[in-house]
Amino acid sequence: MATIKEYQVKIANLRNTRKITGSMKMISSIKMQQMTKTAESFSPFAEESARIASCMAGLASREGSLWFDGWKETKRVRLLLVTGDRGLCGRFNMNTVKTCLQRIGEETAGNRSVVVSCIGNKGHAYLKRFGMPVDVNYEGIIGRPQWSAIDGVADDVLKEFSSGRTQQIWVVYTKRRGGFYEEPVIEPILPLPGALKEAANVDYLLEETPDGLCDVAARLFVRSVIFGAVIGSALAEQTARMTAMESASSNCDRMISKYMQLRNRARQSAITTELNEIVTGKEALES
Repeated sequence: MATIKEYQVKIANLRNTRKITGSMKMISSIKMQQMTKTAESFSPFAEESARIASCMAGLASREGSLWFDGWKETKRVRLLLVTGDRGLCGRFNMNTVKTCLQRIGEETAGNRSVVVSCIGNKGHAYLKRFGMPVDVNYEGIIGRPQWSAIDGVADDVLKEFSSGRTQQIWVVYTKRRGGFYEEPVIEPILPLPGALKEAANVDYLLEETPDGLCDVAARLFVRSVIFGAVIGSALAEQTARMTAMESASSNCDRMISKYMQLRNRARQSAITTELNEIVTGKEALES
């Protein structure tokens, strides 16, 4: 059994850890609320960009567009992996990476080569640990998602698809599914999702050429999808971190309670031992 002093040190350390986890939970809660407001304010824009792309799908079906129809044969696929820059958020990052690795296996089994780009340092570090090559790692985006920050990502994606170096591009990220439940998802970026082509075939009076309008709509929608994935991942990360810190705080409370009981038992044992020594010494003197 440990001494009373050793239990005191353990309890003090746990209380310090409890303060840290409690503070991190509070910070994550504030950031989660901020990300929730950002996601809610971005939602109408995302819906409108999807509606515009859907309207252009009718033109694409008549005129033909690379953005909507894609390439005839898929030999190379790019996965855009979105994770966090920091840990201490449970299995949030690892679950996203596992989903990406599973998709890589599926594409490789179909005789297609796979290239991975990362947004977030954790995904980059995990893939390097698994021996997977990462083409590009975009830094400084996931911490504070901003529309201007994803310009470089979107430009690279659009350029690579239009040049034919990559025939399909997907984004892998974690989305919050209500409450405190997060789920890794894979969504298409290019060619644009087939659901957009289900729009009614309406005749429009155009001032621009159909190709020009489809090009603008596609570029807007691609930026919207990437930015939506970054916001969704940032929101899910803060939710996961808040849950992880709450669990860690509860574990600290349980450990503190446990060590306090052990300390009290050690103290009672020490008192009993001292009393026995006193009684024994008294009896020795009297005899």
